[in-house]
Amino acid sequence: MVTIEPIGEQHLAFVQLHASHPSIGAASMVPYPYPADGAARWYDGVRARQADGLARVFAIQRHGQFSGVMSINGIAAESWSAELDYWVAFAFQGRGVATQAAALAMSFARESLGTRHLHSACLARNVASGRVLEKCGFREIGRITLPDGRFKGEEVRRFLCELSG
Repeated sequence: MVTIEPIGEQHLAFVQLHASHPSIGAASMVPYPYPADGAARWYDGVRARQADGLARVFAIQRHGQFSGVMSINGIAAESWSAELDYWVAFAFQGRGVATQAAALAMSFARESLGTRHLHSACLARNVASGRVLEKCGFREIGRITLPDGRFKGEEVRRFLCELSG
C-alpha cells in the first residue's frame, strides 16, 4: 500500500540515502553527486516554500517504508495551478509507487488546494516517468530542449492535467 505524508525532519536520513543513488540524479533535477548535506539544505528550502504557500511536499511510503518524494510546487492560487514533481528511490522503482503516490498528491491538490491545472515535466528519455504521468491523466502539451545546465541539449516532455472539481 502506498501513502503520502507531509515531509519532516524524520525523513531526512532517508532522503539523503536515496537521493544519493546515481539513478535519481541521472533522470531528475536532483543534484548528482548529491552533497553530504543535501537533504538538510533541500529541507530548509522546502520549509521556506511551504511557509510561503508555494509548495506542499510529501514523503512517499510503501508498506511503511520511505520510498521517495512527491511535491506540489509553484502553487499559484490565483490561476488554480501548480506543478507535480517527484522521485522514487531506486529500490522501489517499477512497482507502481510513483503512479499511486501521484494520484494521491493530485487528489490533495484538487481537494485541499483548489488546483485545477497541474503541470509536470520529465526528460524525454525517462520513459517510465512519462508513463506515470500518462496513467494519471496528464497529456503531453509540448517538448523543449534544455539550453544549459547538466542536461543541456536534452529534450524535456511537458505535461498538463486538468483536474475536475
